[in-house]
Amino acid sequence: AKSKDRTTTRQDLSEWLQYKQTMEAVAKESGMSLRTFIDIRGNHDKYGVPYVGDKLDFFSNYSISSQFNRLTTVQSICLM
Repeated sequence: AKSKDRTTTRQDLSEWLQYKQTMEAVAKESGMSLRTFIDIRGNHDKYGVPYVGDKLDFFSNYSISSQFNRLTTVQSICLM
């Protein structure tokens, strides 16, 4: 999320809560387990976050990966 004057960025709790609710709804509607989904921390998930585990690190609290303790650094992904 950008500040009102659009000069700084930060994580927005309401967006993360909406993301979590949306992904849970997608899993429920599709009949797929949440374990099927892998969300990966991107550069925008780090804006305004001083370090992983900080109170502003919403990825570590609201991502699907965090629910299953998948918080290590991902170097590559192969989809089959």
